[in-house]
Amino acid sequence: MPSSNIGLAFIYCNYKERDSQTLANLIASLVQQLVQRSSTITDEVRALYAHHRSRKTRPGDAEYSKILRSLVASFSYVYIVVDALDECNESDGTRSKLIRELQRSPAHLHLLCTSRHFGDIEKSFTGASRLEIRASDTDVETYLLARISDESSLTEFCERDKTLERDIVEKVVEKADGMSVRP
Repeated sequence: MPSSNIGLAFIYCNYKERDSQTLANLIASLVQQLVQRSSTITDEVRALYAHHRSRKTRPGDAEYSKILRSLVASFSYVYIVVDALDECNESDGTRSKLIRELQRSPAHLHLLCTSRHFGDIEKSFTGASRLEIRASDTDVETYLLARISDESSLTEFCERDKTLERDIVEKVVEKADGMSVRP
């Protein structure tokens, strides 16, 4: 099977970008990536682009969703990765709408989501396979010690107070509880 008939797209959710990571923007990102993987741009995509370009507007959630389903249907297999789904905004319903949209897709769409344990997410994926990955305390400690040595101001503080470095590492490791640390 030619690789051009396989769609691949990903989304990285970031709590710092919640305001810009709207449902329309997230689906638009998937649409863009699938269009780039396609051997041709469909008439439906061209018409939507022309319609909104002439009016200087952007498509809404429903239009992006329709195009996404159409693009997914044009591939033999589609793989979508959603990283850090738990960081997608749920206060406005974006996360649950995104999950519903992806779950409405055809059976040949394969979905991989990473997330911390959040009740709404676990409920949405009740029958799905799961793999829990946790950072070990040693991994977190190694990371922290490297960061402390890379930050000159932290290194100075720790040299002045010999117990500070150990206190920082112990408290962060305790609070991390297996969650990986992001720079």
